[in-house]
Amino acid sequence: NALKKWQLKNVEAQIVSENETEGHSSAHLVFKERREKAKWSRAILRLDRRLLPKGDWLPYDELRFDVVNRSDKVIELRAGLSYEDGQRVSSGTFLIRPQEKQTCKVPVSHLYRKMTPEYLARQEVMDSKRSETLSFYLLAIAEDSLFLDNIRLVADEIRVDEAVLLDDPFGSGQITVVCNLNR
Repeated sequence: NALKKWQLKNVEAQIVSENETEGHSSAHLVFKERREKAKWSRAILRLDRRLLPKGDWLPYDELRFDVVNRSDKVIELRAGLSYEDGQRVSSGTFLIRPQEKQTCKVPVSHLYRKMTPEYLARQEVMDSKRSETLSFYLLAIAEDSLFLDNIRLVADEIRVDEAVLLDDPFGSGQITVVCNLNR
């Protein structure tokens, strides 16, 4: 079961065959109401180096995931990456409109840290003492129900809309296109 890898804190979850954006199923998450002085309801997925090709965050620009909101109210969702001690590395707040699907994006291009011991020397002393595992977390501000699907890391992409066409700048029959990566 795909949900066994998740830590669910005050969240009910099940795999369903509806509201999927990729494949044949999605995760239906029901975030329960926060009790007084309790922590926010959250779902946490540990991302250890075995999940990354060569254990390296360097080639990736964003962590993306799809959320479907079938309710009649806006859902405020916080998501991101954190160390096991809770320190956030990257995060975002997303407002998912009623009856809509949204692709949420959390930047990871600043995570140049290789997830293997031989590269830990690149980091500051404090980072070298940290666990090599990051966690992807979802946190709901209110009692909400949503569908989660297609969690993925996305490599650098070319910004085609910002590309500049240099039409045969030197008269040699070659066309040159200049564009930047998302970073």
